[in-house]
Amino acid sequence: MLREIEEYKKLVSGLNGTINSFEKKIAEGKSDSLADNAPVMIWKSDVVNHCEYVNNARLEFTGRTFDEEISGGWFDMVHPDDIQRAMNIFNGAFEKKEKFQIECRHMRYDGQYRITLTLGVPRYDQDRTLLGYLWYCIDITDIKLVEKITQRDYEKQNVINSILNLSIENLSLREILQRTLMSVLNVSWLKNKAMGGIFLNDKENKNIILMASNNIGSFSAQKCAFIPLGECLCGIVAKTGQSQFAGCIDEQHTIRHDNMLPHGHYVFPICTADNKILGVLNVYLEENHIKEEFEVEFLGIVSRHLAQIILRKNAEDKLIRLSSAVEQTGDHIIIADRKGIIEYVNKAFEELTGFSRTDWIGKTPRILKSGKHDSDIYKKVWDTISCGQIFRGITINKKKNGELYYEEKAITPILDGNGKITHFVSVGRDITERIKAEEELHNAKEMAEKSEKLKGEFLAQMSHEIRTPVNTILNFASLLKYELEATMPEELSSMFAYIDSGGRRLIRTIDLILNMSQIQAETLSINKIMIDLGCEVLSDVVIELRPSANEKKLQLTYEDRTESAKICGDQYTIAQIFINIIDNAIKFTNTGEVKVILSEIDGYIIVEVIDTGIGISEDYLSNLFEPFSQEETGYTRRFEGNGLGLALVKKYVEVNNAEISVESKKEIGTKFTVRFKRQ
Repeated sequence: MLREIEEYKKLVSGLNGTINSFEKKIAEGKSDSLADNAPVMIWKSDVVNHCEYVNNARLEFTGRTFDEEISGGWFDMVHPDDIQRAMNIFNGAFEKKEKFQIECRHMRYDGQYRITLTLGVPRYDQDRTLLGYLWYCIDITDIKLVEKITQRDYEKQNVINSILNLSIENLSLREILQRTLMSVLNVSWLKNKAMGGIFLNDKENKNIILMASNNIGSFSAQKCAFIPLGECLCGIVAKTGQSQFAGCIDEQHTIRHDNMLPHGHYVFPICTADNKILGVLNVYLEENHIKEEFEVEFLGIVSRHLAQIILRKNAEDKLIRLSSAVEQTGDHIIIADRKGIIEYVNKAFEELTGFSRTDWIGKTPRILKSGKHDSDIYKKVWDTISCGQIFRGITINKKKNGELYYEEKAITPILDGNGKITHFVSVGRDITERIKAEEELHNAKEMAEKSEKLKGEFLAQMSHEIRTPVNTILNFASLLKYELEATMPEELSSMFAYIDSGGRRLIRTIDLILNMSQIQAETLSINKIMIDLGCEVLSDVVIELRPSANEKKLQLTYEDRTESAKICGDQYTIAQIFINIIDNAIKFTNTGEVKVILSEIDGYIIVEVIDTGIGISEDYLSNLFEPFSQEETGYTRRFEGNGLGLALVKKYVEVNNAEISVESKKEIGTKFTVRFKRQ
């Protein structure tokens, strides 16, 4: 690049020599081959700036013919943004009859604007009367590009150096990010709006947090303080890891406000070498900014350096936290060299053992021996950790005052880069109280198991003792009703119905108590098999309960909207789920209907039981599945029940890996929904 710059200087310097060489020839009107074939563009104009002569280089540059050049003008080929400045320079020089120099963009034959350096020299006749100007022009686009690149690279390296210097200063991460942002925004060739921000991912990787900003305004600072991943340009980059360029406020710019000025964006991910996204760098641009590869390269380099700085600062903070944690933790920590000589003990260990650090340093852990372990135990510990393995176990140690304590510990070997042991770290915890509690718990568990066994035997015996006479009563009542049916008055018939209803209610209550007892004792037998929920469970349950609905003059309907409703579950407990739910729907519905709907949605088999009953209050819904819980209690309640049915339903749903939900409104009705995973 330096060589090309020197060439440029020589070219400009040599242009004056070219002027001196051609001036006399052109002034005399002798457009010989030397002028026509010169490597620079040359033309001649009169006092009204009318072109009188152009050479071949000029014609080749513009792509126009000699006649077109003569009839045209120099200014009609100048870039619209440069023409006023060029005319001002020319007019000022023309008034003073002076030489002039213009650097501007000039259209080439292919429609591309090239940067040219044009020199104008006044020409006179023998009486020193101004005849016009001689024009000399060279294309300096490539040289200017080299200058621009050189300046750009110089600034880029300065920014990178300043970022690297910041990383070794004693600054917080937020301060480093703020200064880095300002360095980037102050780069002269990056046509930004001196606005931008740096965001870092939160710990859950769900949002990015604004850590540094400049000139973004209070509204944007507030709205962009936390941005969910995937939202707006910054959130999209933080989620995908792909940089984004926008020349204007487009549809992806979802965070906006009424007073927002037009702008564009470069948004770059701050990524580690293994593509872990740490955050994003956001630079505001002028609207309709044209994306440049060197800008992309520069911001990419900055982002990568930021990632390294963030990782290092996080590692430093982690080391500080770790050091504080080791010193302040409630666990007992010992660090010893490879020979077992203690180099460090933390405060918790001093407080537990009663030994001070001066008592410990330079000693071995033998000082803690309690005499409760054989020497083989200590040999096993040393052999384990000497082989580079971690020892975990419980030891009985002795404090300075002679008191014994149980310690649960892990001793870990620390290895150097060559795999050799340099230190051992022991992390222990006093579990004396836990050992005592476990012994008490063990004794309590044995007593509870005995009690549970007695309860099970008692319930089984009570079930037998109650079921047998109740079944006898029901059977004989049914027989008597059959014998007396022809001559029995209506009042007596209703009494038989009460006997049957009461007896069955008592048997159902016993079954519910026994089932709840089995669940609580974890003795419920579950046999999961593939079943069709429709034809093997629901259809039978609906048929079984339809007489109860008919007795109350309710319409009980069953609608199967599936081709197959295969699930894996325990057939008995699943049947009990819907027996209880549908029976409750019938019991708490006085008029209307009970609908059972079987359907499939998104891989789930759904059963809905919908009634037009009395409904459930919103306050009671949270207690619906609690054992022995009822919305109406006391002697004035309108409906029978013991509050165990829905509690069992909830347990049966759980053992079958299903889900249950309830929607209800008082005096309108209730909907129970049970979801099974389709198999």
